[in-house]
Amino acid sequence: MKTKRNMFKKFLVTCTALVLALTMALPVSAAGWSFSYSGTSTAPGKSAAKLVGKVKKKETRRKKSCIAKGEDVTYKVGDITIETYSNKKGGTEYLNCVTITGGSTKIAGVKVGDTLSKVQKIKTFKKAKANGMAQSFTKGSTKVQITISKSTKKVTKIRLTKK
Repeated sequence: MKTKRNMFKKFLVTCTALVLALTMALPVSAAGWSFSYSGTSTAPGKSAAKLVGKVKKKETRRKKSCIAKGEDVTYKVGDITIETYSNKKGGTEYLNCVTITGGSTKIAGVKVGDTLSKVQKIKTFKKAKANGMAQSFTKGSTKVQITISKSTKKVTKIRLTKK
């Protein structure tokens, strides 16, 4: 009986060690949703240099950063607001968040004006509700907040941020 117990313990220890070794060897993906505009794509926390190059003339506000040592910059392009931050004044800008309030731009397969039923057909958003409040959904290192009107049951706002 004692031998069987010892063998079982060794088996458990070996299995646990194997699971830990495999887990550590597998790459961890922090991939999440991204934002595309005018042929360039980036994600929250990633460099926004190419994106900023496309919207530089649309800058609406520049202020001392509240999340880094540099600056926060806001760009407004039609119904899209792009917010970036840098770690030093004049340094590389990183995407903080994107807010969409209209138009045909999609994030995570959803655009403003989509119906609740269309949004719920996307596996990630099955539990979305038309309650007029921002609902958060996460993927990797990103978070999408979708607001769906209670009365029209249509998407009124989409926001992409870091988790």
